Amino acid sequence: MFQAIYQRRYLVSFKAARLTQQVTDVLVIGGGVAGLRAAIAAADEGVDVMIVTKDRIQESNTWYAQGGVAAALNPPDNFEAHI
Repeated sequence: MFQAIYQRRYLVSFKAARLTQQVTDVLVIGGGVAGLRAAIAAADEGVDVMIVTKDRIQESNTWYAQGGVAAALNPPDNFEAHI
């Protein structure tokens, strides 16, 4: 029914069968706040969770933001000041 319209190519040749295999119930891609929250929610359901990030946790946008969110929450702060 479905046919590949292209041939899979990799930048580096490798044999997938020789790679280490990892098995998990849930794979979370990204170690920022959203990814970590998703991992916690999945773990609360009693499943195996694996988190994969592109770099160290200290290289995430969440880490750089240090929990800060730019929002006008209380007077005299206002939306226009944030623009």
